[in-house]
Amino acid sequence: FSLTSTIHPGAAELDRFASQSSDEELRAFWIGHIPVALIRGVLALANNPTVHEKTRLTEFWSKNPAAPSTELLKQWKATFDEAAALRLSAPSLEQLPRVTKVLDDFERKLAEGGTTAVAVYDQFELLGVYDVDIRRRFIRALLAAWISLSNRYKRIRAKIFLGEDLFDSRWLNFPDASKLRPRAESLRWDVPSLYRAVVRHFAAAGEPTRRWLREVPGLDLRDLGDFGWMPGDVPDDVQRAFIERFTRRMMGTGIQKTYAHRWIPNQLQDGKGRIMPRMMLNLLGTAAREAMYRARTGRDQRLVEPEDLLAALQETSTRRAQEVRPEYPWIDVLQTLHGREAPFKREEFLLRIGTLTELPPGVQPRDAEAVLDDLLQLGVLRIDHDGRVDVPDIYRYFYGIRRTGGAAHTA
Repeated sequence: FSLTSTIHPGAAELDRFASQSSDEELRAFWIGHIPVALIRGVLALANNPTVHEKTRLTEFWSKNPAAPSTELLKQWKATFDEAAALRLSAPSLEQLPRVTKVLDDFERKLAEGGTTAVAVYDQFELLGVYDVDIRRRFIRALLAAWISLSNRYKRIRAKIFLGEDLFDSRWLNFPDASKLRPRAESLRWDVPSLYRAVVRHFAAAGEPTRRWLREVPGLDLRDLGDFGWMPGDVPDDVQRAFIERFTRRMMGTGIQKTYAHRWIPNQLQDGKGRIMPRMMLNLLGTAAREAMYRARTGRDQRLVEPEDLLAALQETSTRRAQEVRPEYPWIDVLQTLHGREAPFKREEFLLRIGTLTELPPGVQPRDAEAVLDDLLQLGVLRIDHDGRVDVPDIYRYFYGIRRTGGAAHTA
């Protein structure tokens, strides 16, 4: 399930459907969507010779004489097209046994062939843009549906991608919700892995760049054929050596002076300590473009200067804020803090964000405490050890918020 796929309902349709439906109806909607997606998938694979040759599921379906025929699959599809996602009419309680019968048939045939079908769900941030409660209700219903289905089906499974802010036990209040956490995996990038991703990206650019990388002390780079060029481990000393060839060793002045290879991830982490690879790639790539634009003379072997990185941080902060804005428009309450110094006392922060009077069209009003809580869950804000509200640099630069002892940044 993906909201960018034209075979699924659009975000506006789903939002309207959720606003008029009970939680039970949302759960029925997700269950009714499963057989439609499975049947479509099998039919699509069977009609595509290229995929047919490469897909184990399709090979099984075409060779197993006990498998449902193509005509039967088409009948199943016709039966459930109206009842499931396409018309946004969730199966009624009377129809759910028919849905279960289809899923039971799939389960049995998949088990006979030793095959597993996986339903993948993503892009929930596009739901409930103007009312986050709609997004949460959809996700709660989906998780509740699959918790119950997982006890019945072993060959029909789900993989659901959720941001940490959406996987919150405070609102996942349904029976067996406690079983979710042991089944979940957290996808986080540590700093060595981030630098490996950067080096791999550099290596893919061509042989001149690979020659440059081979001069980094301690950096192991191997050609893995179809997998491309892959670096070995990138511990702290190799990170430092790599960045010292990219820019100068140190960033900042006085007591704020720090090693550049540590400064980079520190500037990019959000309020929960998370760093996205694309943000790191964007920072370094933008810094390189800044260096080319400035076209300074007398440059040594380093590719960029510290001021290039600082300029790139402004653009990277802008890009990140613009990524979050469609998911949670309330992030723009940070505009009320422009030119002021972070961190803030909690009372001051709540007072200031409560002064926002203009909302994007369709955005549901929320009180300041609820907005603060949401922004903390998203990692847009963090609470310091002394209880004050702080804004990570990856967002602070875009909104022009000062750091105590530093200058303001303008968007």
